[in-house]
Amino acid sequence: MKLRSKILSVLSTTAVLAGGATVLASPASAECTTCEPLVRATVFTNGTPAGEVRFKSYGEHLYVRDFKQDGMAVVAEYYIGNSDPLYRARNTVGVGYTLDVDLNVPERWMVQFRACVYKGNTRGSCSGWITDYA
Repeated sequence: MKLRSKILSVLSTTAVLAGGATVLASPASAECTTCEPLVRATVFTNGTPAGEVRFKSYGEHLYVRDFKQDGMAVVAEYYIGNSDPLYRARNTVGVGYTLDVDLNVPERWMVQFRACVYKGNTRGSCSGWITDYA
């Protein structure tokens, strides 16, 4: 009886440890933020980066980040699919903050985007257009 009790104890401990390893591994495999490269568009003012827009195709997120404390807002301008309208996402918080825009785009749809700077409602310089797919 003692032997059976010890064997059950060892099996229970092994099951718990194996289950614990599975639980620890699950979050990493469920969402890997470093598994795919982010496509980025960088806008420059006075020869230096003013901000960027990054696109993550898995989950369809745009990230809009401001690099300069210059009174200008970094804005993502983007199209979903092959047609209008032109959408805009403005980082109004400023330097150091990243605006996360969840696009909720159907799989394999085209997303075109660029990074621009705005002073109020006036567009300044922009990066080139980048095309990727959800």
